[in-house]
Amino acid sequence: MKMTLSAANMLTITTRKRRCSAVRTRFRTHRSKTRVRCTVELHSKGVLVLRSTQPFLHDVGADQAYEAHVKIPANLLADTGYTVNVGVTLVRGEGEEHALMKDKALSFMVYGDAEVNALGSSLQRKGVIDPQLDWTIDVEPNVLRA
Repeated sequence: MKMTLSAANMLTITTRKRRCSAVRTRFRTHRSKTRVRCTVELHSKGVLVLRSTQPFLHDVGADQAYEAHVKIPANLLADTGYTVNVGVTLVRGEGEEHALMKDKALSFMVYGDAEVNALGSSLQRKGVIDPQLDWTIDVEPNVLRA
């Protein structure tokens, strides 16, 4: 993984398609009796590709620093650029809720090992995701012809 800082002071990361990636979100709490839930959104070419939110709230202590981690599986993303929005929702007391969102917290580029034709372009269409799915082909001997 390679990291650089762009002209807009946005962290830019490059990664390989066949490798797992992770997004870390650091935050600090100031009050006790707080619960937290983190969210990550991936965007590509102006399209929301995926959004993942922690399934339940976590109890956190006062005056503590925390780091939330989310893994993006290998072979899910296409070889294109992405931007990441991260969010932290703090729930205090009896439902006092504060949502903190950082749009375009970082950007990254995924590079695949796609086959290239004689003209130098990829042999497959570009989507915003490109998962590696399990495929099988089976012989079906008892199929009638129409």
